[in-house]
Amino acid sequence: MQPIRKTGLFAALLLSFIVVLLTTILNVSTVFFVTGFVKRSIIYNEEMIAPSQTGTSKYDQLVNDTIVNGNVQIAPGGQSKNFSISIPSNEFTSRLLGSYYVRGGAVPVIHLYLLDTAKCVNPLQHSSCSSYMIDEIKSNNYVNITLPAGKTYTLFFSNEANFAGELKNVDAKLFLEHYPFIVKVGTGNANSTTSINQFSPSKIEVKVGQYITWHNPSEVPLPRTVTFVLDGNYKAGVFAPFSIPRTITPLSIPIGANSQPTPVPGQNRLNTTIITLNERAFRPVVIDSTGAAKYLNKNGNYTINGNEKYINSGFLLPIGKEKSFPGSSNTFTVKFSKAGRYDYFDIFHPWITGRISVK
Repeated sequence: MQPIRKTGLFAALLLSFIVVLLTTILNVSTVFFVTGFVKRSIIYNEEMIAPSQTGTSKYDQLVNDTIVNGNVQIAPGGQSKNFSISIPSNEFTSRLLGSYYVRGGAVPVIHLYLLDTAKCVNPLQHSSCSSYMIDEIKSNNYVNITLPAGKTYTLFFSNEANFAGELKNVDAKLFLEHYPFIVKVGTGNANSTTSINQFSPSKIEVKVGQYITWHNPSEVPLPRTVTFVLDGNYKAGVFAPFSIPRTITPLSIPIGANSQPTPVPGQNRLNTTIITLNERAFRPVVIDSTGAAKYLNKNGNYTINGNEKYINSGFLLPIGKEKSFPGSSNTFTVKFSKAGRYDYFDIFHPWITGRISVK
C-alpha cells in the first residue's frame, strides 16, 4: 500500500504543476477588497478599511468597541447587568475608555466595579474577588485604564443605597479601544472559468505585533502559497536538481511504470544529477538565520523576527478542497515582531506578489 500512496502524492503534485501552467492561459481579472476584523467572545466587528491614495491598506487605525452606551437603571440595593469583556492573548494595546454620570436618590452616587474574573471565586460576586481593576464610588467619572491581554473582565454598577427613593439612573458610555489584531488576506480566487491572480489586498501597512492571516477563497482546488525570500541566496523552485551516486539506480513506483527521472548532463563521474520536486516549495517551512530548516504544522502560525532567510506557507487550498493535495493547509498566519518591509509572492504563480509594511 505504501507505493500506491506515494504514487498518489506524486500524481497530485504533478497535477498541481499542470494546473499552474494552465492558469497562465485563463482569463485573468483583478479584484481589490480588504476585510479587517476583531473577534472576541462578545464582540465581532467586521468592517471595510479603504486603501490610501498610494493603494496601501492601512490597519493602524484604532477600533472602538462599545461596552455600555446609554442609560442603566438600578433599583435600591441592586446592581446592573454584567458587561463582559474578553481580550485574546494575542491582542495588544487595549484600553477601557469613557465616562458615566449618576442621577437620582438623595445622594446621586454609584459603585463601579471592574473585575479580573481570574481573581474571583465567583465572577458574579465581587466580594469573592481578591482584588479589583476598578473599585470606586462616585457621582461621575472619566474612565481610562489599560487592560492586560489574555484575560476576561466583568464590569457592572452597584447601587448600595438599599432603601426607598434611591433609584439610580446611570448615563454611561464606555468602550474598548484597540488595534485590530488580525488582517485577513485573500490569496487570489478562481472558479471554473476565471482566475483572479492577485493577493487581496496586495499592499498592507500594519503595526508591530499585529497578525495577518492568508486564506484561499477559490471555488476550485487551485493551490496558492505565501512565500517570503528574505535572503536572495535561498530562492526555491518547484523543481530542483539533486545529486545521487551513479551506483544508485532510481526505481519507478510501481515497479515497471512508464516513468524515468530526468538526468542532467554533468562532468562528475561519481554522481548523477536528477530533477525532482522541491519539498520546501509545497510544505510550510522556515529557514532561520543559521540556515536550519524547520517545518511547521498545517495551518501554520509563525512570528517573523526579520532575520529569517526563507518562509513558506506551503499549499493553501480552500476549505473542503485540501484533500485534493495531501498535506495542504487552509490558512497561514504571521505575526510581525520587527518593523520593516516584507515582500512576498506565490511560488507557483510568481507574478502574484504582495508587500507588508510594518511600522
